[in-house]
Amino acid sequence: MLDWESFLKKESQKIIADFKDKKSKGEGDWRFIELSPDTIESEWLGYPGATEEQIVAAETRLGIILPLSYRTFLKITNGWPAVPGPNRLYSTEEINWFCAENQDWIDEWTTALQFLPRITDKQYLVYGEDCFWNQPIRTEYMQTALQISDEEDASVVLLNPQIIHNYEWEAWLLINGRAGIFRCHSFQEMIQTMGMQSPWL
Repeated sequence: MLDWESFLKKESQKIIADFKDKKSKGEGDWRFIELSPDTIESEWLGYPGATEEQIVAAETRLGIILPLSYRTFLKITNGWPAVPGPNRLYSTEEINWFCAENQDWIDEWTTALQFLPRITDKQYLVYGEDCFWNQPIRTEYMQTALQISDEEDASVVLLNPQIIHNYEWEAWLLINGRAGIFRCHSFQEMIQTMGMQSPWL
């Protein structure tokens, strides 16, 4: 299991260093985002971690047990702010089923792909950085996917309980406008692959 506290602290330090460098030069996405002096001094971008009670309350509300890597992440930081790169990741109070607010996305994808041949397990269960935007999608999984981020430029981060690897739910970065998807074995793998600042789009 990833040492989330050390990993996120290092990511925070990298992002803050990049912020200070680009801010001084007037470059990059930092022109539109401000970090407070307290945040810069603390070298920490995250939030206070979720309590066990907050996590259990979310699990009870949704009727699930969250996968371990995501659960552990929430204990270190209950969500993650929108910095250049990833979407803002939700807190325990915000996570919800994708279909609750985005049934229109599901309907659009289902309609668009309804006549394509069935995707076999051999075709589907392919992962890795070489697969950016080239992975097939099973639209039926959208109906039961858990939304864990906001929607940024028509993209969203989902966890898929229908595909499980070593007790971890498959993680998706779904791009609606581009009609693309990047899938990883787990939330942890996605974050380690993408980082907390690297461009996702």
